[in-house]
Amino acid sequence: MAGRDIGQSKKGGHSLRRGEPTPLISWSLVPREGEEMADLETKNLDAPEETRSFDKGMAELVSVGGATIGRFTFNPGWKWSESVKPIVGTDRCQNHHQGVSLTGHMHVVGEDGTEIEIGPGEAYNIPPGHDAWVVGGEPFVGFEFKSAAQYAKPS
Repeated sequence: MAGRDIGQSKKGGHSLRRGEPTPLISWSLVPREGEEMADLETKNLDAPEETRSFDKGMAELVSVGGATIGRFTFNPGWKWSESVKPIVGTDRCQNHHQGVSLTGHMHVVGEDGTEIEIGPGEAYNIPPGHDAWVVGGEPFVGFEFKSAAQYAKPS
């Protein structure tokens, strides 16, 4: 079966053929010349470095390894367009969220009308241009990795 295609990137990348060596992806835990290695570090979200409170919710933030990590808590009745929109002044949330839900349910509607509901234990990706609200009587708690540094900051 030599020469048979077994995969091709949607972005026009190289196709692999059976019998050809798999390309290596280069990464290292050793810093490149001129870069510093991040220190081992831990911080507790129960003692956040910053807390941003807003109607029916809060974002608790810590910085580790140069990244801001957040625990977002949205209580029943929280809706982005009512609780955070007055703070940031945009029609829809313009943050790109990536995170993991711990408890509760949140419904998200994208600018294009696409809808999802996020529940406990689910990893999520939410592009900019959305509204969202808590579903049910339990608080939604999620850990955010991409948008925490900017979330609910006045514009």
